[in-house]
Amino acid sequence: MRARRFFVAFFLFLASTWTLHTVTNNLIVDPQLVKFLQHKHLAADFNRELWLVFVRCHIVTACLVIVTGVLGFSGKLLRKSKNFHRRNGQLYMLSVLISSFTSLYLIKDATGGSLVSLSFFVLEVLWLTATWQAYRAIRRKDIARHRIWMIRSLSLAFSNTTIHLYTLLLNSVFGVEYTLAYTIAAWASWTVNVCIAELLVRNKLYVPESKGVPA
Repeated sequence: MRARRFFVAFFLFLASTWTLHTVTNNLIVDPQLVKFLQHKHLAADFNRELWLVFVRCHIVTACLVIVTGVLGFSGKLLRKSKNFHRRNGQLYMLSVLISSFTSLYLIKDATGGSLVSLSFFVLEVLWLTATWQAYRAIRRKDIARHRIWMIRSLSLAFSNTTIHLYTLLLNSVFGVEYTLAYTIAAWASWTVNVCIAELLVRNKLYVPESKGVPA
């Protein structure tokens, strides 16, 4: 129980900090995303205004995904209000859908080119699949399977956080050229997360042993 509370508290802190940092940097300090765009090799017909609309939707929904995803693992909130848990889950799913579909538009202009675009495409397919499986499981009232798939879904959601962490480490600490650092991070950001999620699932950590245990 203590481990579970620590897990939720730690990741809620991480989610809140990342959300504050992302919103501040990308919507207040640099709302035109000039710093981010300078690393891209853009086509002559690049539509900056449309791109900004999509990227802002992506940023806001990605932040919602992280916060609602972590809140969904709070047993305390579930015990207090199943309705809140349900509504929170619905907001999570809606945010995943919007974040994924905006990303499918954005990946054609991804920093690093086609190799990074491919990584993001695979990520979005896996993320939508995991989230859909979590939804199917809860509709069948299979709480254990629901939690398993939510662990996978949330691990993929956190790729929005880890990609920037890996890029920062590779570029600023180890001196790797930015585009190469971003390309490596684009793949590592979700593959490492998925491996960690599978370790949790396969070792039955943070997964209820029966269908009757609350998610």
